[in-house]
Amino acid sequence: MSSTSPKPSRYYRWLNAPQDARGLAAFRILFGALMIFAVVRFWTNGWIHELYIAPSTHFTYLGFEWVRPWPAWGMYGHFGVMGAAALGLMIGAWTRISAAVFFLTFTYAELIEKAAYLNHYYLVSLLALLLIFVPAGATWSVDAWRRNPPSSVTVARWAYVLLRSQIAIVYLFAGLAKLNSDWLVRAEPLQTWLRSYGDLPLVGHVLGEPWVAYAMSWGGALFDLTIVGWLLLPRTRLVAYASSVFFHGTIWLLFPVGVFSWVMLISATLFFSPSWPRHLKRPGPSVATPDDGAPRHHAVARPLVYIGVAYLVVQLLIPLRFTLYPGNVNWTEEGFRFSWRVMLIEKTGLVEYEVRTGNGQRQVVYPRSELTPLQYQMMSNQPDMIHEYALQLARRFERDGRGTVRVHAHAWVALNGRPSQRIVRPDIDLAAEPRTLRASDWIVPLGLPAELHR
Repeated sequence: MSSTSPKPSRYYRWLNAPQDARGLAAFRILFGALMIFAVVRFWTNGWIHELYIAPSTHFTYLGFEWVRPWPAWGMYGHFGVMGAAALGLMIGAWTRISAAVFFLTFTYAELIEKAAYLNHYYLVSLLALLLIFVPAGATWSVDAWRRNPPSSVTVARWAYVLLRSQIAIVYLFAGLAKLNSDWLVRAEPLQTWLRSYGDLPLVGHVLGEPWVAYAMSWGGALFDLTIVGWLLLPRTRLVAYASSVFFHGTIWLLFPVGVFSWVMLISATLFFSPSWPRHLKRPGPSVATPDDGAPRHHAVARPLVYIGVAYLVVQLLIPLRFTLYPGNVNWTEEGFRFSWRVMLIEKTGLVEYEVRTGNGQRQVVYPRSELTPLQYQMMSNQPDMIHEYALQLARRFERDGRGTVRVHAHAWVALNGRPSQRIVRPDIDLAAEPRTLRASDWIVPLGLPAELHR
């Protein structure tokens, strides 16, 4: 008598049921092609030099301070390897190795400069990571062509389940994050952003109307919270994808989101029937995909099922970590990154530092003159980056023989159309505050009266 309970056994058979591999192959090809475009775009726009070579300093992620840019020739070579790996992924040549190389090179570049953080960069890293493990090269690939005899064009269902779950998590938390008063009651930051398009011919005056911002805010929240369900239902799938094209296309046209919209549209194809690419070819004999419950090639071992579940649990927990911190997460940004809080804030900031040296001298430092425009724009309104730059200043002055150094920040930030207020307590020596995951008690709460900003 087997000690395995019936339910896990049925679930295990369900995960290993054969599915058409062409849907997964199509995603791999589209994703690889988009990443080639992204690398070429980075190169031709001069962003490799602007983000990684030109800055005299970089903002780092806690625990990844060791990730540093290569010399100029090394950074261009780094992106060359990244592009080659994306090509290998697209054509399915040594697919898992190509995915691994792309994941490592892309993620390393992402970790060099925190000021350049974008949600879709994080998503690209996660999708590349998953492509290392799923059998994305089972068909329509150089790997499949090299096999003799060629293997079946079916893959186990778990590959689709894993990738679909990742995309569903993105939409779920993007939608939940929009359920706040700024987004639903004040229609911010969309009102602020749309007013800037008032000079556009024909549509400018319409975009500036408050009802447009409210419609887009409520519609965006509803879209994020429900689109996965509509894509999963065969009867609504076509309309849902058309809605996705309209939604993400509008965002791409109006806002500087880079390739984010295209990543999401490509990822939405994972929710189609796995055999959807056959409609792109001339009619012919269909590929048999019997669902008799017997594991085929690429079947997932039971221990790997638990690893996959653990991965998804982590992906569910990371966006919830903001609940461990006090205050408004859109203001403090503690637990904000890697949490799919997309397009929720419009912040403008102004910051300067007062450095007090051991010999009693005081010097004001204006970081705008020392950082790139992007670095200053992002640092001036994010408390952890204001803190990190204070630590950099302290190290610099101490290396110059100034003795023990105290660094105080005078930082004012406006969030989503509110009046500007202090975001960092000016009486706190930020040089004495270590970088940590704990809540920062030197962040001034949102809405605190001006007389208490000390």
